Amino acid sequence: MSRKDTDIVARRVGISWRDHRWPAGKRRATAEPAKRFRSVLTMCLTVLFCAASPGQEASPDAADVQIKHVTLGFDGRYKVGRWSPVRVDVVSSRECDVVAVLEAPDAEGNMTELPSVSQHLGTQTSATLRSRFLTGRTDGVIRVRIEDRDGVLLDARTIPMSDQHASESGMPATSPLGLDSRLIVTLGRPAGFASLDNSGLTVGAKPQNREENPGPFLVIDAGDSADLPRDSFGYEAVDSLIIAGDYEIDSSQSTAIRDWVRRGGHLVLALGTGVTSYLAGPLSHWIDDSVSVASETMLLRDVELNDLESYSRQSVRVPVRGRSTVAAKLHPHDGRVRASAFNGPLLVESAYGFGRLTVLALDLNRAPLADWEALPALCERLVSPASRSEAGERTQEQQGRLSHTGVTDIATQLHASLESFPDVQRFSTWSVMGLMTVYLLLIGPLDYYVVHRVFGRPQLTWITFPLLVTAGACAAVTMARSSNGDQLRRNQADLVDIDASGTGLLHARSWMTAFSSETGRYRIESQPAGNSWSNGAADGTLTSVLTWRGIPEDSFGGMYRQGGFALTRNQYEFSTGAATIHNLPFRIWSTQNLFASWSIDSVELAVSNLTNPSPGLLAGSLSHRLPVAIQDWVLAYDTRVYWPRTTQQASPVFRIEPGQVLSPSDPNVTQRRDLRSFLTGTRSKRSKEKQVHLQRIINEQTAYDPLSRDTQYIVRMLTLHMAAGGRQYTGLDNNLLRELDLSLLLQLDRAVLLGQVDMAAGDLRLNNEAVENGRHQTFVRIVLPVKRTGTAPRELPRYESPE
Repeated sequence: MSRKDTDIVARRVGISWRDHRWPAGKRRATAEPAKRFRSVLTMCLTVLFCAASPGQEASPDAADVQIKHVTLGFDGRYKVGRWSPVRVDVVSSRECDVVAVLEAPDAEGNMTELPSVSQHLGTQTSATLRSRFLTGRTDGVIRVRIEDRDGVLLDARTIPMSDQHASESGMPATSPLGLDSRLIVTLGRPAGFASLDNSGLTVGAKPQNREENPGPFLVIDAGDSADLPRDSFGYEAVDSLIIAGDYEIDSSQSTAIRDWVRRGGHLVLALGTGVTSYLAGPLSHWIDDSVSVASETMLLRDVELNDLESYSRQSVRVPVRGRSTVAAKLHPHDGRVRASAFNGPLLVESAYGFGRLTVLALDLNRAPLADWEALPALCERLVSPASRSEAGERTQEQQGRLSHTGVTDIATQLHASLESFPDVQRFSTWSVMGLMTVYLLLIGPLDYYVVHRVFGRPQLTWITFPLLVTAGACAAVTMARSSNGDQLRRNQADLVDIDASGTGLLHARSWMTAFSSETGRYRIESQPAGNSWSNGAADGTLTSVLTWRGIPEDSFGGMYRQGGFALTRNQYEFSTGAATIHNLPFRIWSTQNLFASWSIDSVELAVSNLTNPSPGLLAGSLSHRLPVAIQDWVLAYDTRVYWPRTTQQASPVFRIEPGQVLSPSDPNVTQRRDLRSFLTGTRSKRSKEKQVHLQRIINEQTAYDPLSRDTQYIVRMLTLHMAAGGRQYTGLDNNLLRELDLSLLLQLDRAVLLGQVDMAAGDLRLNNEAVENGRHQTFVRIVLPVKRTGTAPRELPRYESPE
């Protein structure tokens, strides 16, 4: 352990050599004791550091491979609870195969290890190792190790997750972001976005006043296109990716961006004079399915930019000054045209899978938009469906309710719904206090009365007291075993997303809580059921990920909780790609929260012949090809929702069987209602005035229950959180699972079918043994294309901004 590492550890426990100041007259007399004190303390800190972070002996040839630079996230910025990219630049003077191992804390403070793919290094070469990492804390350290194929340590770097600690140690500045932050990554340095950066409000922590600060924007420029991640998980922390002018990305980067978008990401393109470069790159190959771009451009006059000025909601004219403006010719296949000129659309927003594409026909970093005073307002609208000024505040009633529940995010509510095991009947707090009172009476007054009053021999207490203590301990162990059981159990909630609009995405997520009846370490593996869901017609490679799961809170188990000093930390490892977890620690009668996901390209599992004859209405039909029936379903589109006219499970309307054709416009099959009223349980009634002419209609909403453990209730609100009114209605954020909100797709020629199925998305195995199911529910969401035959509104509804 080097002196620099020792100093870092000393500062983390609040000790600094500069704190020891001696009076001038005593310096010489106390020099030797001070040196001895320093040496002893250094040895103690070294022992503690080694106990907390087991190290490895470096190879004699370790100097031949050295780490030159480590880049975490995007310019040192990343989010807790989200996968982020890491780039390790190394130099080598000998030929060898190496891997980069990333050490990061999970939500409980345990250190995790994730190895990268092995890479071959030649002699006298510089190379870049790319991987990803996941941290569950806003403090602590992230360690990067370079090892050879035999696991021998070649070099290592320890990076504090704090700007202050980084500057003191000479390491690169890094800082984790709260999940409420909006991370905007730009490529090509587009003008206007730099003005949105207000990240100084909250960095590395949640805002103190959530109403005055609904969430900061952080704008990071990616620099060169070669620095963009080549793994779709590397974009998981990004809310919007802006590409303006620099389209020289390779095919692996294009594939990663495509997979990220169709899983729920948001890509913004600004074309203008960059049409030729864009069409020559790989992005156009898959974006063309939603928005086609012609090879020739068009010239615009100042009057043709009025629509774009209106979209920005600013009364500032674009400074064209008589010049013609070059714009790309856009041909949208679906979605919404937000602004247009005489010869075609200027701004198009389209759905792609479960994500969104926004294409602007003009350059952002060239005149006239680069000189436009209202450009920051336009940029904000490009990355946010509603401006921050339109985001509502919570009512006093909601604030009071949250102060008692301690729940601030819907992800926390979902987490709590999986923590309860029906077979584990634990004693309540009052029961434990009652048993403790009885126990104290037994070993105290009752024992005294028996040995003194009944037997009259006080010396017997040397026998009765140990017997009572032993009996109490045995009774406690017996009661604990009977109430907690002796089997492994799990609760699981699955969410399977199917895109029927052409991308062929089949994506599944599983939230699992495993309960162990004994202390030990386990090998955890999630076995995806991709072939069962795709009916054996999958196309492509199935990719799966298994990780720990945290909550966006500052309470116990939360990712915003500050970590304390501990002598030892548990450590466990991920396999390459994070498909398996090795040596995951379990304490007796405790739980571990896990999250698994997998995705695969599949043939069409649903067929949509839906049309939109008028705003908000659906006609036509739909069907699915899943192996099982979809039950308890709702179908949402635009501002309407459709659901079965009967709620009886035996009714054929309640279930949609495989191959069954459903017509949502059939009044004998479905009933429809305003979507927000349906989600909020709004009921209209007349006021109680006696005079009829004084009576008025009052709309009453059913209060959202943040303590509800109904998984179906929670998943429905996760899917349509913004459509229900967002934080204004629920009083809860949706930051950790923001990509699950499909409210915006309802305005982009997409309908969403949400239902429940009797089929698991995957199986959990501990040490190659199946885990007994506790509660298990599987929900399916199918995104269906809608062909617009009537007119539709150009603007989005005034949903609450997701930041």
